[in-house]
Amino acid sequence: SLSGLSKSSYLRGQELLFIIVSTRLSKPSPLARNSLLSLANNELFGKLPASMTGNFTHLLYLNLSFNALSGEIPASLAQALELTSLFLSNNFSGNLLSGFGYLQ
Repeated sequence: SLSGLSKSSYLRGQELLFIIVSTRLSKPSPLARNSLLSLANNELFGKLPASMTGNFTHLLYLNLSFNALSGEIPASLAQALELTSLFLSNNFSGNLLSGFGYLQ
């Protein structure tokens, strides 16, 4: 499970929304269409749950850089077909998923 998160934010259109979550992110909400999500530099650690990335189908921008995320990139992240910007610096291990070849 993903740990270390106390607050997160994302953009929906022009409106900034804040979501208060527990220190264990176990049941994330689906993101709105044209969403941006940046959790960079938040001291997150552990594995990114596949259930979380399965909600990213309409995500345009994802930044998870400079945390301490481990394991492989979840295959469900390749289902974010509207994703145009992806930042994973200093996280994860293993190979880049073949599904990322379909991203525009």
